Amino acid sequence: MYCKRFTSGILFKLVRMILQKAPPKFMRGQGGTMSNRALRALYVLTIVLALCALAFVVIVSATSGSYMEKTYALPRNADYSRQFEDGRVQLISYGILASSAHNMQSWRVELEEEQSFLLYADAEKRLAADADGRELMISQGTFLQNIKLAAAEKGMGLEIELFPDGQPDEENFDESLKQLPVARVVITESQANTESGAAEGFDYIARATANRSPYIAAPDAEQIEKLEGLSGEGFEIAVLNSPADIERIGNYAVRGKAFEYANDTVVGQLAKITRLNEYQKNQKPFGLSAEGEGLKGINLSLAESASTLIPALNSREATTKRQVKNSRKLAAATQAYLLLTTPGSAREQQVEAGMIYQQIVLLCHSMGLAVQPVSQPLASFDGSVRALKAEFYADYVPSGGQAQMLVRVGVPQKAFPGGVRQSALSIVSGESSDPA
Repeated sequence: MYCKRFTSGILFKLVRMILQKAPPKFMRGQGGTMSNRALRALYVLTIVLALCALAFVVIVSATSGSYMEKTYALPRNADYSRQFEDGRVQLISYGILASSAHNMQSWRVELEEEQSFLLYADAEKRLAADADGRELMISQGTFLQNIKLAAAEKGMGLEIELFPDGQPDEENFDESLKQLPVARVVITESQANTESGAAEGFDYIARATANRSPYIAAPDAEQIEKLEGLSGEGFEIAVLNSPADIERIGNYAVRGKAFEYANDTVVGQLAKITRLNEYQKNQKPFGLSAEGEGLKGINLSLAESASTLIPALNSREATTKRQVKNSRKLAAATQAYLLLTTPGSAREQQVEAGMIYQQIVLLCHSMGLAVQPVSQPLASFDGSVRALKAEFYADYVPSGGQAQMLVRVGVPQKAFPGGVRQSALSIVSGESSDPA
């Protein structure tokens, strides 16, 4: 659609040029009118330019896939869940909109009896950057928080039991997650939503996304009070907005980004999960894409076309330079950070931290704020980042415990489009009455 508008604009200008009543002097013949030779030349030029514009549009459309139906965007539609009769799948359709590490959407669901299902962590989507599995567990919590809100909104009773069949084997973590569910979810009898604020944040589920634009203002005192007010037994939320903290954490973020892109395994995986065009986004609707950089419309199509046609744009050197430069830019345009910590590092605490984090994301959106995870200072995938993490902990978690999430928080310069999403049924196994 955007490409068609672009082409129409060019052709309109060309036609207007032809019909101008006062052509330039070098095109005029006797009596000040345009000579036949000049007129023919202008028509030829117009045709050539029109064909070039058409070729440009065709190339952009073909390489970016901008003409394709964006099936990866359908789950964000307001009426998406209504197509499902199974109440469990309705809840799952909201769960898949949750935040997840690198947008990997690492969830698997097995439908059990009529009103229950099991949530598994899809360990095959755990990246090397998440060496200790913390981000994978947090991603399970964000999913659970969304379905909890959806159940409250729809008047469903809900029971969530974490690790119903036991804890994963830390020595064989990924393999054990294939057998052991993270949670069992049971829909109980429908009930009136009488608990105050039970579904607070539900209206923002489809719009919530990480925002990587510069932030133009910090949260105000009232907003900080609300965010820190989410703190409770077993976890603490702190908004860090002093000049010293902003400079120090920004430095951690930039150094961490440089360490991340110096690691061959991490960079290789990030390249593999980056979707360069609409074809790839429809085929594998998880991972990174240009939407995550805030692009949309014709700018998105042009970026996807260029990335597809010019591999050099995606080279290791070019990507590293771009990412580190952008990290510096965003650190300089950040006025506050938010840190979520727990007393320990148990897997239950990580899942629960994910539920709290999703509350933070939705609360921020409801207040006109945005968030962006800064994961590198909390990572442990190689010696460089482990040393960086130790420095960060000495500064901000000196009494022990685990830093679960560190994010930028503030008023964004611009809104960001939502990232790609899998369909609800694509993560489901088991019997369901709903069509695939």
